[in-house]
Amino acid sequence: MSLNHNRMTYKLNFDGFWNIDKINFIPSCKGIFVVFAACFKSENQDIIQSLQPIFIGASENIKASINHTHSILKWQTYLKPNEQLYFNATCMEEEDLLLKKLSAKLIVMNQPMINSNLEDETVHLLHSFKIKCTGMCFGLKDSLVH
Repeated sequence: MSLNHNRMTYKLNFDGFWNIDKINFIPSCKGIFVVFAACFKSENQDIIQSLQPIFIGASENIKASINHTHSILKWQTYLKPNEQLYFNATCMEEEDLLLKKLSAKLIVMNQPMINSNLEDETVHLLHSFKIKCTGMCFGLKDSLVH
């Protein structure tokens, strides 16, 4: 993650896009992760037909948070026929409050199915900075495109 102090723009580099079969490749790091409902046009899964965020979260250990059986079962209830769970993540060593603010900003911008309504003390601070998503962040809106 890089920070431009003059403009208060945080650059989040999402590295990887994993399905449930590749869950062991998800990093065991602190950061932000996104759970998607994905549907593909082709059998070899190289053309995405639809991609909808289900959940966005911050975690001390992304892999452990995603690999929790209860969470996976909950996320799967939001899938439509022909959709699969996919995950992406950005590792960050930022302080917990900043991680919480950054994930809250992504939630507000992307309206995931589960946690789109924020009842949190950080919501009023979200206008004070911008996010630029890079890397494998297709399907995510950031505050620089609005």
